[in-house]
Amino acid sequence: MPHQVLRFLGPLCLLIGMRSKSSSTSTGPLSIIRIVKPLALPTNSPRLIACSADESDKQLEWRKQELSDVITEVLRRYPALCYFQGYHDIVQVILLVLGSDQAPSTATRLSLLRIRDFMLPSLDAAISHLHLLPAILDTVDPTVRRHLSQTQPFFALAATLTLYAHDIQEYGDIARLFDFFLAREAVIPVYFFAVVSRLICLPRMTP
Repeated sequence: MPHQVLRFLGPLCLLIGMRSKSSSTSTGPLSIIRIVKPLALPTNSPRLIACSADESDKQLEWRKQELSDVITEVLRRYPALCYFQGYHDIVQVILLVLGSDQAPSTATRLSLLRIRDFMLPSLDAAISHLHLLPAILDTVDPTVRRHLSQTQPFFALAATLTLYAHDIQEYGDIARLFDFFLAREAVIPVYFFAVVSRLICLPRMTP
């Protein structure tokens, strides 16, 4: 099962073990958090609801609160990190796979080592990642590159920013994709989008 693989290998790929007592939720004030209210999170996602289909409404609300708690803990511990729209999608996958005990430490390491450029005060660093896409396409498929030459690569922002967790709601599919991403270099989501671009564009370009 893909979620079982991610449960075992996810923390290992991020070089962490089980959550230690020192990583427990801080009780300090929230005034230093870049976003004071990660409490108005869009937690009503189809993925979370589907994975909680056999649970009561009370249990579903508890899952939503767990998601908010994990995000709050990460932002409290590292106030230089900024919440971005879609961050909850990433943390949600981690929480569903690893559970509330390991999710905070895993989400923290992921935020610091994998998606830090997406959590800075501006999107400049994130956009610089997107500008790799034309260069990749120019190397592997100049025809597709020319087809997309009139547009900026901002169309890849939502997918790469959220490690595709915003676009792929099926739990098994996104867990399997996280397996792949966490086992490879941090830039792999951009290369993956180049593959997706070819699959989308080539049929449209065929006479």
